[in-house]
Amino acid sequence: MYLLPNDRSRAAQSAWFFQALIRVGLHLGQVHTTPPVGGAAIWLAPGKTDVNLWTTIRAGLPLVPLKFGLGGFRRTMNMLNSFEESVHEADLGRHWYLMLLGIDPQQQGRGLGGALMLPMLDRADSDNLPCYLETCKKRNVAFYERYGFRVIFERHIPGGGPIYWGMVRQPKS
Repeated sequence: MYLLPNDRSRAAQSAWFFQALIRVGLHLGQVHTTPPVGGAAIWLAPGKTDVNLWTTIRAGLPLVPLKFGLGGFRRTMNMLNSFEESVHEADLGRHWYLMLLGIDPQQQGRGLGGALMLPMLDRADSDNLPCYLETCKKRNVAFYERYGFRVIFERHIPGGGPIYWGMVRQPKS
């Protein structure tokens, strides 16, 4: 809602944006989806959590100003810059970054989110690495806590953006 406040164009813009983020995930980490695609988890691998210019170009993200307009572009940059600053402040070292967990609203409440996360949580445990994420929805905090994530900060996205929570899950030994 913050990035794409226009109800009429949100679905098409969101679909394009999620496809671009999936391309980022395929290049820098792992993407898990449900069959048929009712949800996706995009994980960036340890050491690849900083999305560079080349990755954004390959994913098509330089088109954000054209697709979202200048206001949408500013909001996107505010959000991404704030998230990047927060994860650097958290100083986690090598970690898996859950960049996106999205479930079709009609498919929510069926266990898909957990099913999409568990393979990578298990991998992080076996590699003895923490996992990190941000969420802009208060109700998601309790969901992630069920999987071992803990809130490490609560902040506002600058420029009138929403509150978001940074969360870390330490590996289970």
